[in-house]
Amino acid sequence: MIAAFPALSEYSAVPLTTMISVSNVSMRFGAKILFEDVSTAFTPGKRYGLTGPNGAGKSTFMKLLSGELEPQKGTVVRPRKLSVLSQDQFAFDAYRVVDTVIMGNKRLWSAMEERDSIYAKPEMSNEDGRARGHCRRRRWIFRRK
Repeated sequence: MIAAFPALSEYSAVPLTTMISVSNVSMRFGAKILFEDVSTAFTPGKRYGLTGPNGAGKSTFMKLLSGELEPQKGTVVRPRKLSVLSQDQFAFDAYRVVDTVIMGNKRLWSAMEERDSIYAKPEMSNEDGRARGHCRRRRWIFRRK
């Protein structure tokens, strides 16, 4: 069951646009139908809750929304830029909170890891220097967008 909780933006005069939309999505595993012909839209500024018993397909539905899984039938339209934080609360124990949040943006996290590996070297080669410049340009591009 999906429930929307009112947010301050509901009282705004600014029209809301769809952030993620799901159209006629179906998923099954073997003979078990998790959901069939589901259609819904998620708008910015609202908070949503997904509830149901174990095995009902909540995690599968979240994986469809994030793009981790593709639907067997139907379509999911999501923004080009989408950050996702995994449900596994222990997966990020070794990381700072800010790093965990940045990991949701795979391109940015990849650029930061590349930068950190270059800075960790005791000596830099010319190639490392060029890669360092590339990392700086990528960081500038990420800030610009």
